[in-house]
Amino acid sequence: MIGAGEFPLRRSGEGTAVSAACAVVLVRVAETQFHLGLRRGNASHEPVLHLAWHRRLRDQALDQVIKNKQRVLPSAVVALSLDPLIDEALQVLSGRVAVRYANNASISYGFGEVTAIFDRDTGELMTPDAAFTCATFVLAMLRSVGIRIIDGERWRAPTAEDVQWQIKIGDTLLAQIEAQYHGELPRAKERIEHDLGSRRYRPTDVAGAALFGREKWPVGAEEVDPRASELETVLAWLSPST
Repeated sequence: MIGAGEFPLRRSGEGTAVSAACAVVLVRVAETQFHLGLRRGNASHEPVLHLAWHRRLRDQALDQVIKNKQRVLPSAVVALSLDPLIDEALQVLSGRVAVRYANNASISYGFGEVTAIFDRDTGELMTPDAAFTCATFVLAMLRSVGIRIIDGERWRAPTAEDVQWQIKIGDTLLAQIEAQYHGELPRAKERIEHDLGSRRYRPTDVAGAALFGREKWPVGAEEVDPRASELETVLAWLSPST
């Protein structure tokens, strides 16, 4: 079981010290919504690279990511069970991605299954048209240094709830693109239509997979589901008035 405590909870993949540099950061931002980012180093402010929304890749201190105003949100930092050389490579790559794309109008949001990677030497997205959720962005960063923590071949088929979520997110996304990035609208409509019914990788799924040691990666849905459920439980939502 994953014990509760003050937020953010500090956890690690099996066989990994909680002080390891690279980690996934899971935040419960609403009663039914989680967000995911990648802690990209062990500097004192704990920089977190995360895709907040369409063209909103952010590179922020952990304290900024887990707070809403002055309220600390239910959150967990899970140190990744990476070989030290891979951990270092991921730190370097994420720094390059941050310099190239963070805090400017870059990186599209989308819920399809993507195989895109970032160039390890430059941080450039090798498929410029690729789009991610907050969770699949983290998976892409890991994939870019040769790490797969989730086995898509052993993943759950999309549920009716997943498709309804995709429709809702797609409508919200199209409304914003029409208002702010009108030239992207035809391609965005095409992408959303194509991606409806894709398998869904939730933030809690990726954080749950991160709790395993690297010798067990990639893990399937049957292995991840209990860990993801435990994270949902220990990161219980409390209304601001509670």
